Amino acid sequence: MGGFSAHKGRILFYILLAIIPLLLWMIGEGTQLVFTNYYLTLTTIAKIAGIAGISFFAGNLVLSGRYKFLDRLFGGLDRVFLFHRQTGIVTFVLLTIHLVAITLRNWRTSFFSDIIGFTLNFSNSTINYGRISYYGLLILIVITLYIRLKYERLKFLHSFMGVFIFFGALHAFFIPSDIARNNYLRVYVLGFVALALVSYLCRTVFKRWLVRRTIADVVAVNNLGNSITEVVMKPRAGKIAFIPGQFMFLKFKQAGFPYEDHPFSITASSTEETIRISAKALGDFTSILPTLSIGATAHIQGPYGGFTLNRSSKKEQIWIAGGIGITPFTSMARSLRDTIESKPELKEYSIDLFYSVKTDAELVYAKEFEEIAARYPNFRFHPWVAERDGFISADAISKKIDIKNKGVYICGPKPLLNALTTQFVAAGTPKNDIHFELFRLL
Repeated sequence: MGGFSAHKGRILFYILLAIIPLLLWMIGEGTQLVFTNYYLTLTTIAKIAGIAGISFFAGNLVLSGRYKFLDRLFGGLDRVFLFHRQTGIVTFVLLTIHLVAITLRNWRTSFFSDIIGFTLNFSNSTINYGRISYYGLLILIVITLYIRLKYERLKFLHSFMGVFIFFGALHAFFIPSDIARNNYLRVYVLGFVALALVSYLCRTVFKRWLVRRTIADVVAVNNLGNSITEVVMKPRAGKIAFIPGQFMFLKFKQAGFPYEDHPFSITASSTEETIRISAKALGDFTSILPTLSIGATAHIQGPYGGFTLNRSSKKEQIWIAGGIGITPFTSMARSLRDTIESKPELKEYSIDLFYSVKTDAELVYAKEFEEIAARYPNFRFHPWVAERDGFISADAISKKIDIKNKGVYICGPKPLLNALTTQFVAAGTPKNDIHFELFRLL
């Protein structure tokens, strides 16, 4: 669904952090795959899971670094973080297999004396390093998946990931293992762990000096209605170049504001000298945006994202926004309006924008979209109000327009995204023609 670009990123990840280290392990001295008895079978399983687990752990940490080359490789930073989340779970599963296999390997005569004795024996420091790494990762995954915390607190907890991989590396390289004995494997895995730790330090401890940010001044704070606030900023160093549909991370320096960055889609036209974002009051941070003062300082990181007009090879497109998911489409529509005369190739696009909300009061950009549609016949605006039109669906859309052979863009709540994706696929739209923006960055 993320297109070929996202598949390239995943394939490269698996080659670098699973296939190559396991091949280096297999060509080492001696026979590696041994399944002749209970003990050796569990030893082989533990080795495979341990090597892949520490490699995945390192790669997972790099994925969290907000690097633009990863943004381009995966076709959007939201996809990078989605993959980061998935590989975090895979990492935990691999390390669990490693731990269980090692534990069961010690079961020779008595379950309680052998396994429980091994589990409760904390005298070996190199084994304890592995325990710190594993249980630290376990706690993070449980909190992320099952406990609702504020974004700032969850992000703070995730900053300990580098500490856990550091202890995992100490365990892997100081305990008698194939990583310690196989020079090629040791250098390769150690290289990735070192890269992950350098990335971690650059993006946490030293980010103030090493992470590039654009400084801007807040020049307007506008109430658009329905608890939606627009913030307009003017960069001090000149215009920020971005592709309509992209997003950026923002943090504001003002008393009373948490100095943590949050992702926001850009709503400005690509021709503007200022940069704009709009947010609905859905959480602690977005709720205090109206209290921003003119002249407050904004620190901008980005832009990122591949949710852009040219992501699809199809020039006939359907845009579907759910609520505040309209924001990337606002930038795309405004830029289309402002650049279509200077870029004749844009006239080849045919776009139907469906703006789905619960009530008429939520259609905060309706008038502007109607004006764009009146000016350009190839841009058609379809307001969709649930209390009047019912829930939006692929079938309902198909009764208004032809949905075949078109690129489909969706941005909105995850249930809406999942439902529409399933419906469009069932209606015959290939998965690669469905594109989405999903802000789930932890």
